[in-house]
Amino acid sequence: MFPLALLNASSSPSPPVDYDIVLWLKFEGANGSTAFTDSSSYNASFTRVGNPTIQDNSGAFFSGDHIKADQPVAGLYEWGDGDFEISGEFKLASIGGYQGIVGQRATGGGAFTMSVYVDADFGSKLVFVVAKSSGGNATVIHQTPPTVNTMHTFRALRNGDYIELYLDNVKNDDDTYAFIGSASVVANITEIQVGVLGSVSAYPLNGYVKELKITKAVV
Repeated sequence: MFPLALLNASSSPSPPVDYDIVLWLKFEGANGSTAFTDSSSYNASFTRVGNPTIQDNSGAFFSGDHIKADQPVAGLYEWGDGDFEISGEFKLASIGGYQGIVGQRATGGGAFTMSVYVDADFGSKLVFVVAKSSGGNATVIHQTPPTVNTMHTFRALRNGDYIELYLDNVKNDDDTYAFIGSASVVANITEIQVGVLGSVSAYPLNGYVKELKITKAVV
């Protein structure tokens, strides 16, 4: 449903690159269910913090809760200098504050790898940030804020020298801070957090995640 984008076939990498689904969460099932599974071939294990449950046929509802996916194979949740894509569906139950959808970062401004979140400082717009091994971050802010009580799709990806962010199949319109060049993504945090910005309930999502899929390049 959310394929990795090879947006410019004329510049496809050499040697040929394969793509591996490293995490695929589908929050489906009956209301009240907590039977969350990884549909990738890696079958990652989870730690549930709080009580995220499937509600309203809209996926898992998060409100101060989150899920931590533990890396099942060494290096699997590290992105290096290759292409990768995070995609999924989410719905906000409210607007306001920072709301983390998925990320790899410590609480309180500590170690950081990447995050997709709604940023209160930018008009509650969707933001994608990754930490560069060369220092600093690559950042994109989508021009259209998500709407409350609306199911949105998103794709946050690295495509060669730039990171990109799509909301409902529309790409970000400003690449000013999106350049990553040949830098690797810093592998500070290897677990995947869903429903928060940080690793200990920092900036929790008040809303739903229906699906989350992460794909990476494997040379």
